Amino acid sequence: MSAGSGPGRRLHRRDRFGRRGRAVLSAVVVALLALLAVDVRLVAFPDRAGLPGHADVLFVLGPHDAGRIADALRLMDAGLADELVVSTPTHGSLLDPAPSTAFCTAEHPYPVTCFVPEPSTTRGEAAQLARWRAERGWGTVIVLTARPHVSRTRYIMGQCGGGPVTVLSYDGGMNPPRWARQFAYQGVAFVKAAVMGPCR
Repeated sequence: MSAGSGPGRRLHRRDRFGRRGRAVLSAVVVALLALLAVDVRLVAFPDRAGLPGHADVLFVLGPHDAGRIADALRLMDAGLADELVVSTPTHGSLLDPAPSTAFCTAEHPYPVTCFVPEPSTTRGEAAQLARWRAERGWGTVIVLTARPHVSRTRYIMGQCGGGPVTVLSYDGGMNPPRWARQFAYQGVAFVKAAVMGPCR
C-alpha cells in the first residue's frame, strides 16, 4: 500500500469535504436568514406615510373587502380627496366570494369610479392609474392597500403608475396564518416585480 493511500487519506478527504459542506450550509442559512429579515421588514414594517394633504384621487387597490372600503369611505368623508377610485377584481370562490360592489352605485357626495383591472394584478391596477392620470389630469394620488402590500405597491407604482403616489395602509383582517401567507407570497411577488421591470 502506498503512503498516499489507505484509510487515513480517505478520512482526511471526507473531513475536508465535510468542512466544505458545513461552510456552504452555513452560508446558505445566513443568506436565507438575511432574506427573511428583509421580507419581514418590507411586509410587516413598511415605511408608513403620514396622512397627506388633500389629493385629487384616492385610488383603492383590490380586493375591495368591507373593511378596506369602510376605511376608504371614512377617509373620503374626512375630505382626503376629490374622487374615489376602487379596483374591484371579480375573482372569488364559494368559500371566499368576491365582495359586494353595492357602494359603487350608492349615493356619495363625491365621484366614485369602480373598475375591474386587466390583468387582475397590482401591475394592472398601476397601468390603469397611469392611463387615467394622463386622461384626467390627476396630479396628487393617494393609494390605499393592505399593510403587507405597501412596499411592493410603492415599487410597482414607481414602475408603472405614471407618477408619484402616497401609499396609505389598511390594517384590518390580519391574523398569524394570514401573516405567514403574506410573508411567503409578497416575497416571491416582489422578486417577480423586480424581474418584470417598468411597464412598457
